[in-house]
Amino acid sequence: MTTVPVFLAHTDSILKQLQPFLAKHNSGALTSGSKKDIIISNKIYGEATPRVVIYGWHKSNGNPIQPVYNKHTNIWADYSHGVRLIQNKVFYNNKETTIKKILSGKKGDAIFILSEEGVIKKPYYPVRSRY
Repeated sequence: MTTVPVFLAHTDSILKQLQPFLAKHNSGALTSGSKKDIIISNKIYGEATPRVVIYGWHKSNGNPIQPVYNKHTNIWADYSHGVRLIQNKVFYNNKETTIKKILSGKKGDAIFILSEEGVIKKPYYPVRSRY
């Protein structure tokens, strides 16, 4: 599941599925369900080894096939992980703020726009060097 041919075959499969939606997808709209996204979660912390937390693979009714999951170590990679880089600067109630401030609860009930877990105590992945 980690070889280049598997990555390419999976990407080709997704692109074929997205073909009818590419006009909307390429306009900047986020598309869910094609990969398991690496997400910010309280489940990043508290394990004996560093983890990544993933979520995704939705059924057509919106229910996740892959609920929030934190059993992959932070060096795990496979064909189905996706990484979306999202700008930290956002606007809430017409005022500029950051995703980090919203996730950490510093913007009151705005947390529920971005997280079903509530406040994310440390809204970032820890930086660790193995070398």
